[in-house]
Amino acid sequence: MDSATVFNEYMITYHYTIHTVSNKDLDLVKFKAGMQSAMSEKYKTDPQFKIYRDNNIAVAYDYKDKTGGFLCYFIVGEK
Repeated sequence: MDSATVFNEYMITYHYTIHTVSNKDLDLVKFKAGMQSAMSEKYKTDPQFKIYRDNNIAVAYDYKDKTGGFLCYFIVGEK
């Protein structure tokens, strides 16, 4: 994780760089679908996310590749 930013009282964004991949080497649609599914499930079930769930706080994920190129962005926990 590179950093986290607070958009407002109802959303936090986690910024990640994946240093082992290039966006040219990935199927970005499949990458996003897999990551979004995994993180959505984690949001729903992981005890560490309970505070977010209880307070209706959405979590956004912003992924970049090893050169800073865009991989994907998505939000979980949105109502």
